[in-house]
Amino acid sequence: MRRLAVVVLGLGLAVAAWGDLNMKPGLWEEVATKADGSHQTKQSCYLAKDIQNTEKFERGEAAAENGACTASEYHRDGNTVTYTLTCTAGGQSSVVATYFGDHTAAVITHGSTVMTVTRKRIGDCSKSSFGE
Repeated sequence: MRRLAVVVLGLGLAVAAWGDLNMKPGLWEEVATKADGSHQTKQSCYLAKDIQNTEKFERGEAAAENGACTASEYHRDGNTVTYTLTCTAGGQSSVVATYFGDHTAAVITHGSTVMTVTRKRIGDCSKSSFGE
C-alpha cells in the first residue's frame, strides 16, 4: 500500500485535474488516506496546460511524465471517470474519480487495498508543479 501512495502522490496526476470535468487551474491540496487511516498531504500548482496533459494521460493518450504509469480502459459518465492505472512499481489499480470544479474525490483500489484521495483548490499559483 505504501508503494501505491508514493506512486499516486509522486505522479501528481493519477487522479488529478480533468479539463472537461470542470477543474479550475490553481493551487491544490491533495490528501491520500490509506485503509489504516494514515494519510499523506501534498500541494501542487496546476496550470491549464497541466490539466490538458492530465486529460491526455487519463484517456490513455500519453504516459506519465516519468513513464512509471499508464492509464487504460477509460470511461466517463458526467463528472465521474473510471480507468485502470498500471504502474511498473505497483501493478494495476482501478480508479474512480469525480470532479466538482474546486474539489475532487477519488477511490483507488489495488487488489484488496482501497485508498481515498481528496483534493481541494486552495488558491492561485503561477508556477507549474509539473515542469515546463
